[in-house]
Amino acid sequence: LINVNIMAEDLGKSYLVNPGSAKFPSIHSGEISFANNGNVYAVQAYVDSKNRMGARVREKYLVEFRVIDMNTYSYDPIYVQIGNQKVGEYIDFEQ
Repeated sequence: LINVNIMAEDLGKSYLVNPGSAKFPSIHSGEISFANNGNVYAVQAYVDSKNRMGARVREKYLVEFRVIDMNTYSYDPIYVQIGNQKVGEYIDFEQ
């Protein structure tokens, strides 16, 4: 799951105003949820980062992506939701 978490953080950062300020919970914190269906993974947690005004804010995030190669951290984004921002098409793993 460490590789999956690294890919999820990378994908989440790419949608932040200030990606260099991003702080994610530790993989050992119990505050990250993982799900997968084959090579499609969903990761849900929170990210603390600076907004456009420079204030640090905490937002929930959910990313879904298709893993191409676990060893090289290669993936194709499917869905990203950070706060109210949504990009892509959500896949419901429960169906």
